[in-house]
Amino acid sequence: MKTKKIIVCLSGGLDSSCLLDFLKRQGHEVSALFIDRGQGNRKHEREAVQKVIAALEVTWTETSLKDWRQSWPTGIADFVVPRNAVFVLAALPFARAQKVDEIALGCNTDDGSAPDGSIEFIEALNGLLRATKQEELACAPYLDANMGKLEIYRYGLKHLGKDFVESTWSCYRDEAQPCGRCKACVARAETVSRAEKTP
Repeated sequence: MKTKKIIVCLSGGLDSSCLLDFLKRQGHEVSALFIDRGQGNRKHEREAVQKVIAALEVTWTETSLKDWRQSWPTGIADFVVPRNAVFVLAALPFARAQKVDEIALGCNTDDGSAPDGSIEFIEALNGLLRATKQEELACAPYLDANMGKLEIYRYGLKHLGKDFVESTWSCYRDEAQPCGRCKACVARAETVSRAEKTP
């Protein structure tokens, strides 16, 4: 397999955090980009990113789309907008400066209900990038490897350890501890439960 330079859109959640290590173990040269998009949990996400970066010894950059997100009309939920397209486009200048081959997203096989979590989305996004003569393409390594949240969680425990897994932040809310009620917390709890019930 050809090794590549890849920049990972890193949120500090388990999927994108493990993705850095997943790609490094394949021999790729990786870096990370954290995007402050005005999300309510950004303080927690940034703290998680800093822990992940320190643990994996990866360089990272931060950019902001905060004004854009905060100007949205009331009632527009963050997860119904195909934000991965925005992330990839926001990452392009940094990818170009670092001369990377691909911009990686943490989409996995359990993200099929999201508007931007499928192979079809990645292919369509790459069609846009090619049509606009961009040198970099988007990739979703977990989709290529047929990995869902259970496989990612187990990967994290096996290769990075429980402390690393627990240092990531998935909760959508800005509370002292993960709320346990939001969509991300529920999905994470279900994944942990499945891992404990199945060998």
